[in-house]
This record gives sequence, structure tokens and C-alpha cells, in this order.
Amino acid sequence: MAKEKEIHRYTWTIDGVRREHRTTKEVRDKVQALVEARKSGVVDPDANFWARRLIGRDTQLYDKLSRWGLVPPRDAKKTIGDLCAFMQKRPGVKKTTLQTFQMVQNHLLDFWGADFPLSEITVEAAAEFVRYLDTVPCRWSGRKIDPKAPRSKKRSSRKKEVRYLSEASKLKRTATARQFFAEAVRLEWISKNPFRYQKGGSRPNLERMMYVSPEDTVKVLRETVNKKHKALISLWRFCGVRGAREFIGLDWSDRCIRWSTADRPGSITIRSPKTARYAGHEQRTVPLTPVVEACLRDWFDEAEPGTLKMFPGMTPASNPGKDVKLCFARCGIFITKPYCLRESFCTDVLAQGIEPMGYEEICGHSLKVGMRFYQIYHPQRKLKAETQFLSIWNFGENGESLAESESSASEINTHFDVVAENVER
Repeated sequence: MAKEKEIHRYTWTIDGVRREHRTTKEVRDKVQALVEARKSGVVDPDANFWARRLIGRDTQLYDKLSRWGLVPPRDAKKTIGDLCAFMQKRPGVKKTTLQTFQMVQNHLLDFWGADFPLSEITVEAAAEFVRYLDTVPCRWSGRKIDPKAPRSKKRSSRKKEVRYLSEASKLKRTATARQFFAEAVRLEWISKNPFRYQKGGSRPNLERMMYVSPEDTVKVLRETVNKKHKALISLWRFCGVRGAREFIGLDWSDRCIRWSTADRPGSITIRSPKTARYAGHEQRTVPLTPVVEACLRDWFDEAEPGTLKMFPGMTPASNPGKDVKLCFARCGIFITKPYCLRESFCTDVLAQGIEPMGYEEICGHSLKVGMRFYQIYHPQRKLKAETQFLSIWNFGENGESLAESESSASEINTHFDVVAENVER
């Protein structure tokens, strides 16, 4: 059997300070060589080689020798904690973006820990993180109530229902994690992004997309008594306002709203914090329809004298959609989310065939974004498209085909040339 190494306490005097450490005789001799090299100023190659090997074997001893001034400090590897701290302190980041960063930061710290080196995260580890998101529960947990249980026991019969992140949320957080490591590559903390093969980004949730027709909206406006709610609904559905942050910027001044006259229609200027960082997209002007103008005039008549804000008291944390959903529910129309009113507005604008530049001016986003996220293909529009398709190809009662009609062929080519030109713009 090998003889166990004896451990003793040894002391050294370095720069007038007494240092001590419990170790073996072999380690004592190496430390003594480092102390003598520091005093004499002559480098000991064997002692330095031994000290460098400590980095991968005994980091605690190496750090202690570094504090004593015998060896240089270890090359500090950047960790998950360093990356999260940097992303939270990035200048020019909006508050809502910081909230998204915070959620992804919590996932990264929970999965790897704050002290995990960035250089040790591989492509396989990134894939494991994406699979880990499938097990992350939502902040909100629904509760099931047994309707057959007595009233006094209903509270005890409730069972928690765990809900996990939706596919859209997982894709969004994967894209944000990829953004985190892209910043680490830019700062040269790592050489390659381990998330470079992971797909992420925003995708429309077709289950929550719902088209609200103008007829249903007008029906709700007629049944709604509260004039503030009527103004909110009309602006959301017929002007495409995004939400509370854009409602806050509306006021009764002439630069914001222009009432219609006999010679020109009215318009409203909407300032958008979401697109304010893009030059030329700080605001957009939307024509006022008669329905919207009637609702706004009623709400203006109820405003207190001297009030400038259109919706005083509203903050970014306000939830005007709650009242809007309630107004629709009272009329028997249950909308999936208040934002579907804006989606319906953009769908109608797309259906009108407006030029791309005009569409961007009215809706506040590009035609490409509108075609991907804001086009709701409801059954009535699908039936209309099928009818137009059959009429273009001349498949009617006479059985005439495209090959038998040169005029139809030229009409189709012209139609698709115009569409392609608009998309390219």
C-alpha cells in the first residue's frame, strides 16, 4: 500500500506578512521556491510550471498563491452571470425589452447557474436548453373546481392545473437567448454562438387570431353606454391603435386630431413608442372614419374643461383591453384578445389593395410584416378569393379554359406583375 502523504502547517513571510497553509512537504518546497524567486527577482522555471498546472488541478491553492503575490491571477473566464449583468445594463433598451431579458436571464441562471463558463456551452448544450423550455411552467396556473362538491368543500376540492409555455413563447425566448450569446461573440468572450442552429422568432398564433367585422363592432358601439369605452373600441378597430402606450400619447390638440370639414376629411396622428427609434416612423396619420369621429366627439363633450389628454389617468400599466372585452361579451361576441381589433383593421387595409408605402403609413409596419402577422384569413374572405380565382381562370358554365382565352392570359400576367412589384417595394 502506498504511504499516505503527511500534511503539516507551514509558514512563510512574504513582503513582511506572515502566511500559512496546511499542505504536504512537496507542495511546501514548491511554494518556498516561489517565495525565494519573488525575493531574488530570478524566475524559477520549474516552480512556475508547477504553479501553472495548479490552474486545472487545484484552483483554490492557485488563487491563494495569487493573493499572496507569488503567481499572476487566473484568466477570468466570462460566465453566465457576467453575460446577464451586461445585458441588463445595455444602454438605450426599452423597459419592456428589459422585462423580456429578465425572463430569459432567469431561465439561463436556472439551467446553467451564474458561475458556468460561457466557453463551455456547446451546440448540444444549447439544444438541451431549448428542450428545457418545454418543462417551464407559466406564471399563471388555472384552477379546476368540482361543480358537484358542496359549497363549503369547493375550496378544498380545487386542483391546480399546470400550464406550460406556448410554442410562440418558447420561440421568442430562444431568439432572445440567441441574442444574448450573439452579444458575447461581439464582445469576443466566445468565438461562436452555440445557439446559431436553434430556430426562434415571432410566429402568429392562429388559434388566437380572430376577425372582428365592422358590423359587429358597430353593433357593440350602439349597445355600449360608456363613451370612453366607445372611443377606445372605435380607435382600436378603425384606427389600428396598438394599446395603452399609444392611447397615452393621444390628446385633443390640433397637431394630434383634425376634425373633418366640408372640404376635407378628418385625421388623427398616433405617436408610437414602439417605432420611435426608427427615423421617420415616430408617428403615423390615420384618416378618421365617421364612426370614429362621432365616438370621439361624444367623448370630447364629456371631457373636463382644460383637459389636454384624450385619456387622462391612463398609464403604460393600464389594461384598457379588459373593459373592451367586457363590452363585446355583453353583446354576445367573445373576442380572444383586444389586439385582434387592430389585426382586423390591418386585414381590412390589406384587402383594399393599398400601395405598400400607404399601408406602412397607416398601419405602422411594413407590408411584409402585415402579410405575415396581420392577415386574418376568415371564411368569408376565403370564399371571395375562391370566387375571384374561378372568375380569373374563366372556369364558368361555358367551360372555357385559360388556353382558349388570350385576353384572360394577359389579364392574369398583368395582375401578378402588379402584385410582385408591390411586394418588392
